[in-house]
Amino acid sequence: MPEPLDAWRNHPAFLARQDRLRAFARSLNLEFRDPILFFAAFIHSSFVNEQVLPVHPTDNGRLEYLGDAVLALVVGELLFHRFPHHREGQLTQMRADLVRAETLGQWAAEMNLGDYLLLGRSGEQGKLRQNRKILSDTFEALVGAIMLDQGYVIAAGFLQRYLEPALERWAQFGSLRNTKSELQELIQGTQNLTPRYERVSAAGPDHARTFVVRVMLNDQVLGMGEGTSHQRAEFMAAADALAKLGHDTSATGTT
Repeated sequence: MPEPLDAWRNHPAFLARQDRLRAFARSLNLEFRDPILFFAAFIHSSFVNEQVLPVHPTDNGRLEYLGDAVLALVVGELLFHRFPHHREGQLTQMRADLVRAETLGQWAAEMNLGDYLLLGRSGEQGKLRQNRKILSDTFEALVGAIMLDQGYVIAAGFLQRYLEPALERWAQFGSLRNTKSELQELIQGTQNLTPRYERVSAAGPDHARTFVVRVMLNDQVLGMGEGTSHQRAEFMAAADALAKLGHDTSATGTT
C-alpha cells in the first residue's frame, strides 16, 4: 500500500467512520478486504489540506484517475458486445453519454455518496456534497477502490448495475440521458418545486399511436414532447424544457 494512503490508517476520521462505512459498503453488496481503500474514496482535497501528518496523506484523486480508466474500459467493452452493428462513431457517442459527469453525478446522488464525503471547512462552505462534479469524481474514486480491492470483474459487475438501466433507456428512447430526472433536479434545486406531466393528445391506430405531452410547473408550460409512447413523450417534453431553460440536450435522441 502506498505510504500516503497508509497515513490514514490511524487517523481519527478513519477510526471513527469504519463501522458506518462498512455498513454502507454492505448496502452496496460490497465487502472490502482493505477498508482503507473504501475510506480513501471519499477524501476530498479540502479535508486533506487541513491535516497535519508526518507523511502528507492522499485525497481520492488517484483513485478517481484509476476509476475513470476502469469505467472507460467497462463501458467500451459492454457497448462493443451489446451493439455489434454500430460503427465506431456511434459507440464513441454512446460512451461519451454514459460517462458524462452529469450521469455519474446522478448515480452518485442515488447512492447518497455525498453523505460520506470527508470535506474540509471550505468544502462544507462550498456545499460540495451536492456538487455534481464532485459527486462524479467520488463515484469514479469508488470504482477505483473496488478495482484495487477486488479486481476488474467485481468492479465491472458493480458498474453494470448502473449501465444496464441506462442502456435500456437508450434502446427505448434513443437516448442515454434521463431528461426527466435532470429536469426535476434542476427545478427542485432552483425552486423547490416538482414539475408535472400532462397528456395533451393521443392519436392514431393502436399499433402506431402518437402521444403529445406537456410538462408543467404550476400553470406554466415548460416544454412539449411527442412520442410513440406516453413515457417517451414525457422524456421528449423534459428535453424540450431543458433546452428552453438553456441546458444542453445535444445528447438526447429524437427518434
